[in-house]
Amino acid sequence: MSSSIWNRAVASLSHWWGLTVRTILPDAALHEPKLPLADHITVGSIGEAIALMHLKQLGYRLLEQNFRILGGELDLIMADQGSVVFVEVKSLVTTGNDDPGEAVDDRKQQILTRGALGYLKQNGWLERSARFDVVTIQFAQHPKLFVDASTKRIDLKRLLKTAVRIEHYRNAFEATGDGFFG
Repeated sequence: MSSSIWNRAVASLSHWWGLTVRTILPDAALHEPKLPLADHITVGSIGEAIALMHLKQLGYRLLEQNFRILGGELDLIMADQGSVVFVEVKSLVTTGNDDPGEAVDDRKQQILTRGALGYLKQNGWLERSARFDVVTIQFAQHPKLFVDASTKRIDLKRLLKTAVRIEHYRNAFEATGDGFFG
């Protein structure tokens, strides 16, 4: 891709988007996060479910989850007031002041930018407004400690009351990269 096409594509990420976005989930799924069974619980999967629930409470709508891209995936693709929002979720079990958001370094930002550009191109949305948000989830204890023995599922209410800190960085970084996308 030539640099002028790349520059135009990156610049188009900031254009205003005036159309309604389709939701691929049924309405019932908007209220309950999809949590894995106890044997499939990972810090990342629980963090993603909590981030999704948090964003929906703020009025975001889910467009796509775990969209596969070259070099990784886009965790959440949301709609917020006419913008496409590419959300990177970082989760960490820690009792200190560690910041899981530090893992969204320059290399990760380039991968996310390429994926976002590919997603926008695939959907014919290059002229729509878009941004990158980062949601960090810090667990004071591992989520597996909050599994209900009878249902084999996370007791989300208890987990959220005692063991979670959520930070949402809106427009966390600008599109960046060398012009290549897969």
